[in-house]
Amino acid sequence: MLTLDGQSRNILLQTDSKQPPVTRRQIGGLLISIGILGFLLKMKIWNRPISYYDRDSDPLLLQYVYTSPAARRLPRSGQLFCWVQTVKMYHDTRALAINETWLSRCDHGQLFTGDSFPFNDIP
Repeated sequence: MLTLDGQSRNILLQTDSKQPPVTRRQIGGLLISIGILGFLLKMKIWNRPISYYDRDSDPLLLQYVYTSPAARRLPRSGQLFCWVQTVKMYHDTRALAINETWLSRCDHGQLFTGDSFPFNDIP
């Protein structure tokens, strides 16, 4: 069994319980880390995608929609709706071929494009 005198015991207790002091550099690093994490959290909350649709602007968008006379003559109901999306580059080739072949077999088929279509007889 080991016995210690009072002075040795006090020295041993002081060395065991003494922790290194916290420096200003460590405190500064901790504060900067908390600030960066807070900023990232704030940006994540603010930059969430909008998950709703504002229907108040629908009447304003209708002025940009053009419906050809051929599309207006199509039936409003049916079992098969054919949607063809195209670009101006294919108006004279692929869009005409689609209209002349299988688009007429659909109950309601339309071509959608971002540019004006040169023909009025294509829906």
